[in-house]
Amino acid sequence: MKKTALSLIVILGLSSTVFAQRNGPPPGYPADRPLSCRADLLNRAGRIISSFTGNNCQQSLRQCENDLQRRQNRGQNPQAYCRAANNGNNGGGNQGNGEYGPARTLHWQDFGSSKIEKIIGETVTIRPSNVLVNEILLRATSSDIRIERVAITLTNGQTYNLPYQAGTLRENQEVRLRLNSSYSVRVTRIEIEATSSSLLGSRGRLQVLLGLAN
Repeated sequence: MKKTALSLIVILGLSSTVFAQRNGPPPGYPADRPLSCRADLLNRAGRIISSFTGNNCQQSLRQCENDLQRRQNRGQNPQAYCRAANNGNNGGGNQGNGEYGPARTLHWQDFGSSKIEKIIGETVTIRPSNVLVNEILLRATSSDIRIERVAITLTNGQTYNLPYQAGTLRENQEVRLRLNSSYSVRVTRIEIEATSSSLLGSRGRLQVLLGLAN
């Protein structure tokens, strides 16, 4: 099997079956346009320590992360974190109307596993509670599972399909799907459409874990 130059690719057993990220996010996704936003440095209780503004979320978050690093190097605010909120002042309206954070995974939250039907498939729905999601980890257990679609719903109610091709996870294999290469995203719902691909034997189970940035 040969590697490609795509930004993210995971080989899943068969050379013709892969998960791959296309170049750039889908139309309308928050990364399409620069965002004028404010990044807040928050303590463990969620209270603002300081704020930073920039022409886009990536710029303001970088300022916040630099300040956080300086503070922690001095032994201050060990559990503080940065969070950016889109202010919508980008000349084109509010492009997401949600909250964004740094592109990092601090810890994983396990949402358990679901039994996946054969032929007709199954839709697994995850409802995160007030967290910034950086990536999604999908793991097949018991049997092979074909992932057809992964969609996220932002805090403003807009739903986007993650730009990944459908592919098969062999038993005990996993794939990590980044929501965005520049920042984590606060979402209200994640939907995964999947099918147990083996016609013989037991149905597969799909385990879902979220990599959280806060």
